[in-house]
Amino acid sequence: MTPEERFTKIENALNTVAEYQARHATEMEELRAIHKVLALALSKTAEMQQAGAKEFREGMKELRETQQATEEKLNALIDTVDRIIRGGGRA
Repeated sequence: MTPEERFTKIENALNTVAEYQARHATEMEELRAIHKVLALALSKTAEMQQAGAKEFREGMKELRETQQATEEKLNALIDTVDRIIRGGGRA
């Protein structure tokens, strides 16, 4: 192999490596952009989950309060009916 052929072979190999590096750099930039988008989406999702959890806790608190009020009213109704029955139909 002549020195010129060797030089051409080395030059071709270096060009191939340079092309791979350029493609790799482009792909890395694309990955960085995708990573940034995903990080923002994850952050928004976490915020939404926290807000949803807060709404859920508030809803559960309201439901407990409503159930407690219903239970108190039901107990009062049971007591009234019980007094009517035990009292011979008088309120």
